[in-house]
Amino acid sequence: MTKYFLSLFYFLLTLMFIRKVAPFVDVPKTENLIWFGYFFSGVSQESMVSIVYGTYFAGISVSLLSALLVLVPKPGKYISLTVVACRSLVPIFYITWVSLQYSYGKINNDQHPWMFAAIFFSFIGTSKSLASRRNRFFLRLTQSVLLTSYFIAGIWKMRELVQLNGIGDVQKEVLNSFAYAIAEGSIRLDSFREWFLLEHKGILVLGMLLVLVFELSVILPVILDRYYWAFGIFAILFHLNNGLFLGIPFVPTIYALALIVVLGDILLGLSERQANVQLPAP
Repeated sequence: MTKYFLSLFYFLLTLMFIRKVAPFVDVPKTENLIWFGYFFSGVSQESMVSIVYGTYFAGISVSLLSALLVLVPKPGKYISLTVVACRSLVPIFYITWVSLQYSYGKINNDQHPWMFAAIFFSFIGTSKSLASRRNRFFLRLTQSVLLTSYFIAGIWKMRELVQLNGIGDVQKEVLNSFAYAIAEGSIRLDSFREWFLLEHKGILVLGMLLVLVFELSVILPVILDRYYWAFGIFAILFHLNNGLFLGIPFVPTIYALALIVVLGDILLGLSERQANVQLPAP
C-alpha cells in the first residue's frame, strides 16, 4: 500500500511540474535570473537559461522515475540506490523551479503543500507499512504542516479583527480588501459575480467569518491526532467555494489535500487496523 501511495504522489508531483510548461516560456528573462546569477557568477545569460531548462527537465525526470521505481516488487541494490537518489533530488529540483517561477514578490501559496510534501515524503520507507513508526511520523508531519498553515492564516485574520471596532468596521475592511484584490487582479470575476457580491455585502462578511472559524478549528486534528480526512475535506470545500465565488481555485492545493490529507489518513487508518489484526492474541 505504501508503494502505491508514494507512486501516486510522485506521479502527481510530476504533473505539477508539467502544468508549468506554458509559464515556463516567460522564465528565461533577465529579471527572473538575477538571483540565479549570484550562484553562477560569470556565467553568461544563455548558459543560465540552459541551467534553468536543465533544472526543469531534470525535476520531471527524477519525479517520474521515483513514481515508477518505487513500484518495483523486489528492487536490487542499484535500483534501491537509484530510488533513494531520485527521491532525494525531487525536493531540490522542485523548490528550485518554484523559486524561479515565483521570485520577486509573486505568491506561490498553491505550491507550498507540494514543496513540504516533497521534502518529508522522501523519508517515508517503501518497504514498510504506513503504520510503521517512521512512516506514520512523516505522513502525520506533512498533514500537520498543511493544516497548520490554515490555522496560522486564521490567527493573522483574528489579529486584524481585534483591531477593528464593531461589525461596521469589519464590513468596511472586507469590502476594501475585496475591491483592492479586484483592482490588483488577484481576483478575477465575471460581471455577474462581481455585481452579486458587491450588492450582497453580507455574504462577503459572513464568508470571511466562516473562513475564520474553519481556519481556527483546523488545528483540532493536529491536537487530537485524528479526523485529518474530515478537515481535509473541509479544506477542499473551502477552496472550491473560493474558486466558485472569487475565482481563486487553488487547484494544486486541492490535489495535495485530497491525496496527502484525505487519502493519506484513510490509508493510514487501514494500515493501522491491518497491523492490529495481525498482532498475536495476548
